[in-house]
Amino acid sequence: MAKDLTVILEDRPGTVADMGEALGKAGINIEGGCGFPS
Repeated sequence: MAKDLTVILEDRPGTVADMGEALGKAGINIEGGCGFPS
């Protein structure tokens, strides 16, 4: 079942890695992503 998820992260090193680790620990797989600075 595909879902879309929007997250807003701080612009600093490691935030995407932290998010990926948290989602992985929750059993959530990431199939793709897109990012841009705001």
